[in-house]
Amino acid sequence: MSITLEQSLAVEFKLLDADPAQKAADCLVLGVWHDKKIAADKLNKETAQFLQKSLKQVDMMGKIGQTMMLYHVPGVKAASVLLVACGKASELNESHYKNIYSTMLKALSAAHVKTSICCLNQLSIKGRDIEWSIRFAVETICYELYDFAYFKTKHEKLKLAEMQFAIASKDKRKIGAVLEQAQIIAEAVRFARDLGNMPANVCTPSYLAKQALGFKSLSKKVKVEILDREKLQEIGANSILAVAQGSTEPCQLVTMQYEGGKKSAAPIVLIGKGVCFDTGGICIKPRENMNMMKMDMCGAATVMAVFGAVVKMGLAINLVAVAPCVENMPDGKAYRPGDIIKSMSGQSIEVLDTDAEGRLILCDALTYCERFEPECVIDVATLTGAIMVALGQHLTGLYANHDPLAHALLRAGKESDDLAWHMPITEDFQKQIDSKIADMANLGGPYGGSITAACFLSRFAKKYHWAHLDVAGTAMAKEGARGRPVNLLIQYLIDRLKH
Repeated sequence: MSITLEQSLAVEFKLLDADPAQKAADCLVLGVWHDKKIAADKLNKETAQFLQKSLKQVDMMGKIGQTMMLYHVPGVKAASVLLVACGKASELNESHYKNIYSTMLKALSAAHVKTSICCLNQLSIKGRDIEWSIRFAVETICYELYDFAYFKTKHEKLKLAEMQFAIASKDKRKIGAVLEQAQIIAEAVRFARDLGNMPANVCTPSYLAKQALGFKSLSKKVKVEILDREKLQEIGANSILAVAQGSTEPCQLVTMQYEGGKKSAAPIVLIGKGVCFDTGGICIKPRENMNMMKMDMCGAATVMAVFGAVVKMGLAINLVAVAPCVENMPDGKAYRPGDIIKSMSGQSIEVLDTDAEGRLILCDALTYCERFEPECVIDVATLTGAIMVALGQHLTGLYANHDPLAHALLRAGKESDDLAWHMPITEDFQKQIDSKIADMANLGGPYGGSITAACFLSRFAKKYHWAHLDVAGTAMAKEGARGRPVNLLIQYLIDRLKH
């Protein structure tokens, strides 16, 4: 079973620069403010009066979450008009905007709408322009309509097939480019979610490697290299090999290179943790929620999705994406607590917990990336449960050895509404991973677990600017993979071209 970035989105998006009321469709969507004013650029008098009269007949005061479906509205060619409450114009923010679209989609689904014309993108949010509104609308709609149905024998297809955004004619060319980019980003998020949700008996390290090889068809500027167990032994990637040795599935170190910038420009390197299933190894996890450990490769899914999106957008940057892919299984050959591993960097690691395996595969990947002489390296990993204790499932934990890199990632997270929080790395926490019999231990005790994990990684990232994104809380949930932080990283790379 293969999934690709080329798969079409659930909804076809278009731009409409004509009068939306004069365009035939199943439904025209309009916003309503708290004071019952219609949030649309132009409405003929007859239509406006009908809508105002209808609003007066119900207790709909514009509180977000309320909708009203009207039929046979005078002056409107659409079969129906959906009014969506938008709250107070002065208080509208990004979170409200997302809720408005979610409310809209539920109402359209209940009414079996297939084609829609949407004016909600005309809502004004402080500090945001029309381009942002279109991009965020597309991403939100695609996220809300996502359905992982590969293994269902009977599946009801989504009803909404087409959505047109009403815009001014003068903005059509500029917004057209934004719409195209937004769809690529939405595709990337879907791709990451599909990989994360794929069961581990399908999504093996070899499966991820095959997905990476598929990117070569996108551009002649793409190169993909797969290092197997034998080649990993040759380069001394003993930490990756140690984690993988308890599984019958062969480990893979996947490297994807895109040369979209100048040959002389140093590449940005992304590393994604690719533990395709994590039992905890000899330190086996409890049965409850272990099924979620198929998503322990969401870091690898993220960097692959971002890489594919960058290639499709043709961004003028040099990008390398690296994914160490393994399974962490208990077996007679599995590595054990108390083992000492000599990492690719030459530093020795005392294994205190075989369930702290993500940092072991990442440390070799961090050393491997030195050969690219990178501008910076950003690793993404579902690394610790401790980050959820600190930040819940709302914020990604961000660590860095270079403040400008950290600040750039924080800005990108805010711009894309894929938020992160800057976490500390201090000497006190570094001491927690010191070992009496090796250079370091792979566990730092019961306190500050996400921080000590970042401290561990930092010891392998001293030769370049580095950031670490702990996405254990944001990339996956009981409901499935969430596709984060794909938006954050794509936004960061887009922003790099502006400076």
